[in-house]
Amino acid sequence: MTNLKRIAPPNPVIASHSTHCSLRRHLAWIALCTTLCGTSRHALARGDDRPSNDRPVCRTSATTKNVTIRGRIVDEHGQPVVNATIGQGWTQLGSTFEPVLSDTSTDAQGYFELSLANPLGHNSLLAFDATRKRGALLTCNSDHPTEPYTVRIGPLVAVDIPIDSTLLPDSAWPSLNIYAAECAVPLLLYNLVGTHARITLPPGSYTLTVADYSCGRYRTSFTIPPGTRVFHVDRIVLNAREIAVRLHGEPTSWHITDARGVSKNIRLSDYRGKWVIVDFWAHWCMPCVKYSIPDLMRFYDKHADQRDQFAILMFHTSDIKDFKELDPKLEELRKSTWNGRPLPFPILLDATKQTIKQWKISGYPTILVFDPSGQLAYANSGAGRKYTIESFFAGKLRRPAARDH
Repeated sequence: MTNLKRIAPPNPVIASHSTHCSLRRHLAWIALCTTLCGTSRHALARGDDRPSNDRPVCRTSATTKNVTIRGRIVDEHGQPVVNATIGQGWTQLGSTFEPVLSDTSTDAQGYFELSLANPLGHNSLLAFDATRKRGALLTCNSDHPTEPYTVRIGPLVAVDIPIDSTLLPDSAWPSLNIYAAECAVPLLLYNLVGTHARITLPPGSYTLTVADYSCGRYRTSFTIPPGTRVFHVDRIVLNAREIAVRLHGEPTSWHITDARGVSKNIRLSDYRGKWVIVDFWAHWCMPCVKYSIPDLMRFYDKHADQRDQFAILMFHTSDIKDFKELDPKLEELRKSTWNGRPLPFPILLDATKQTIKQWKISGYPTILVFDPSGQLAYANSGAGRKYTIESFFAGKLRRPAARDH
């Protein structure tokens, strides 16, 4: 755990916090984590495994509460660390760490100021030097954030996590969520690929959760002592849920209360002979609107000459009842996130929640792909993975017929 002590207040002229630290990104990160889990971390802690088919626990507040965390990052000898990064919410891809939620960098004296929007009690932050090979965990209480902190970074610890997932299909790899003790917002998100994961963390106490459409939920806690070089977590056994077992099987029928771009009476069987991509998404879900949907747009544009071979359908969550409610959200996304481009795909709504319940959708985005015979061929929950729609369809679409010149 980071050594915390009082320090003199930093110079107010400090590198400002990143624009990533907006209320929208904060709530979107919470949406990502609660929806991927299908329930809140507190529900996981009490053993509540009921699927959450509504909007996540954290909803947009009419008022924004901004809290500023101040401090200084130093090395083991107390010397300031310049250009270190401290932030809330990180992803690890291979050996690379990227901030997702809010982050800032230290100035020439190692000082930082980080603004958090609508923080939830205890908050956990990760700090890294410029090489991303040394770091520290800072847990702070946003209700009493006035004291500046000294964050002392040191060597990171390699954390080995063996995975037993023999029942999962090859494409159904879930995500690991790492929380610091007593914190409700995930510290680190790691996408599993294969039967072994290695993440790097500073010494401290953590909770690891796995929650996905493919394998249900798993939770364990562990503490990494200072001075540890390699830490071994007990083997994680992931058992496939119904939707993963039924890959390459007949899907459940859906229920549509409103639709745009297609008839409300559309059925999957109407698309026989084509690949069908169904994206379960939400306008408030940052991974949906910033990663998953732009990925589908790129695929749609790249394969313009092959659109007769596939269809893309966007199934919005049941918290939106009709298009009168959804259209202002789409317009905001068009301007702020999609570079002025409207959503080019048909949109389906089900205000009754029947489809989400029947299809066992517990996280957003969830993408399902049906082959031309109407069988479920691919399913993925979460975004930002290397295994994209483009990589799944490699070699599966016929080349377009040559045009006469």
